[in-house]
Amino acid sequence: MPSPKHTPQRLFIAAYPPAAWTRAALSLIDDTAPGRASPADQLHLTIHFIGPADPRELDTISESVARSASGLPPFTLTPTRIIALPKPAHARVIAIECAPDPTLLELHRRLVLRLARTAKQKDQDRFLPHLTIRRLPGSGQRWTAPLDDEAAAALGPFEVTHIALMRSVLTDSGAEHRELSRVAL
Repeated sequence: MPSPKHTPQRLFIAAYPPAAWTRAALSLIDDTAPGRASPADQLHLTIHFIGPADPRELDTISESVARSASGLPPFTLTPTRIIALPKPAHARVIAIECAPDPTLLELHRRLVLRLARTAKQKDQDRFLPHLTIRRLPGSGQRWTAPLDDEAAAALGPFEVTHIALMRSVLTDSGAEHRELSRVAL
């Protein structure tokens, strides 16, 4: 058993929207809908999920994130529609899908090349830029409420000027996200 000092940490790289955009996004789904809304301070786009990593790797991982972002300009996330994932018949989350910005796709590609740990993570074709606004109970349920694409598009785009290496800590009340490092674009 690893010592607490070397217990693996769940890591991911994320982009966070501005607070006003987040409030508007979270208001798109009625509070009476099943499940729970994403906490406002945790609404994000996962650019790459690293998964469990030894804390001794943090400096190397942070450097890889910085190198992956090197030379890339800020990019724009443009919401296109609201989606149920993995599909409406067995939804686990409700999310806002965003258009695949070329800079975001290049950043994702670079991160995968540097940090992917499994064959599944190396499957770049499966990257779907989205922000989860609601988690549904259980292992998946049918989502029958209408998904208002016009409302998602009306949120408008937002610019991403930095990315963050995040640690996800699982607690009894859900995940807590902690920023480990930040890289400007």
